[in-house]
Amino acid sequence: MAFPATRHAEDRYPMKKVLGWILVFLLVFWIGTNPAPAAEVARSLGQGVADIFSNIGTFFTELTNG
Repeated sequence: MAFPATRHAEDRYPMKKVLGWILVFLLVFWIGTNPAPAAEVARSLGQGVADIFSNIGTFFTELTNG
């Protein structure tokens, strides 16, 4: 019984790779043409992630304090 040849992920999903490169290009283009709004979006995303971790810390602090 022969097993089918194992193919790499990039061979099986070429469209996924192409779409990934298109998204990277569009992101770089957007940052290059609109740096201030892009920086604001990045700042907002960073603040959101920081808030999530802060709230997780608060949860565990309150959990241990009873």
